[in-house]
Amino acid sequence: MVSAQSIPPRFQGTWVENLKNCDAPMDETKLVLSDGRVDFHESWGKIIAVTVDDELNLRVTAELAGEGETWKDTFRFRLSENHQKLTSIHQDGISFTRHRCP
Repeated sequence: MVSAQSIPPRFQGTWVENLKNCDAPMDETKLVLSDGRVDFHESWGKIIAVTVDDELNLRVTAELAGEGETWKDTFRFRLSENHQKLTSIHQDGISFTRHRCP
């Protein structure tokens, strides 16, 4: 297990549910992971902790802002072996898969 404050390059990028929406500015499923920052459709923020459990599992804690509020949250992601799909794993067991935009 490796802890840091930057997201490894293999996880970085723009991710969406439907690849046709990669250029759509208002896609509600869009997630952008970059070095030190995470951006969702209506919230964004600075990454304060990153844990990589193995080559494909990532946990990100960020200080987020959106809709006039601020909060801290932690997210879990699993990267596909070919690095083209990223699945968000929620605490309630529900998962959601996005595809890497070219």
